Amino acid sequence: MDLAFWYLHAHFAQLAALATPMLVAIFAMAVVLVSITQTWDLPGVLLYVLYAIVVPTIVLWLGVFLPLPSAVFAWRRASGTLPETGECFQFCVQRMGRLIPVALRLFVYYFLWFVFFGVPLLYFGPRTCAAPAIALFEDERRIFQRSKRLLKEDTAIYILAALYLGTFLALLLLLFLPRIFLASQGRLVESSTSRWLADHLWIGEALGCAVLISAVAVGWCISMTLLYREVRIVREGEFLRDKVDELRREYLAAQPSEASVRP
Repeated sequence: MDLAFWYLHAHFAQLAALATPMLVAIFAMAVVLVSITQTWDLPGVLLYVLYAIVVPTIVLWLGVFLPLPSAVFAWRRASGTLPETGECFQFCVQRMGRLIPVALRLFVYYFLWFVFFGVPLLYFGPRTCAAPAIALFEDERRIFQRSKRLLKEDTAIYILAALYLGTFLALLLLLFLPRIFLASQGRLVESSTSRWLADHLWIGEALGCAVLISAVAVGWCISMTLLYREVRIVREGEFLRDKVDELRREYLAAQPSEASVRP
């Protein structure tokens, strides 16, 4: 998590550009929700379906897949290179054939999980969170089976998710403090200015929510990418395997020259 926030601090402009699709999508979604609630008087059942199932499903799905260019950036930055913004988007477009089936399948999963009050998310979430990264960085065909085998650190993922959730809720509370303050004043604040602020406060809240959700989603994506990369390098020995392959290539390349100097 510390490294993810360091990336956000050290490469803020580039990661902000990579998070632009996420920011635009969340802000547009917030505008649509406000328009729906201000235009129609929805019954309680529809409000529950909208805000407890549909909205969390779409937000979670967008938060998993739209920040994937940031995952490409984090992977290459951890490997010692600094990729261009266009390269990160281009890499994701090239892997779209693998990402689309995973995205569709996870959308159905997320919807079903929130139908059951989000409880299945606690169990299946850690077992599927590596699936987008596997689709992005590997050629393994059985992506979800690979994800289940790869990330067995359920406790680490729960702790990381709790840290991000706590940070998100704390900042969200700060974002809605002006509305809470105006609501707490009641009849003490009945001026035209206060009424205008109360009527138009949703614009700043929608934009703030879009920025906050995008920042948390990019940070989570970077953290999961670095965890996934560490598991591959350390537990699966990918670093040692690459070193062995490099030494083997150097040895084979030196063989002809050694043979040529023999009498």
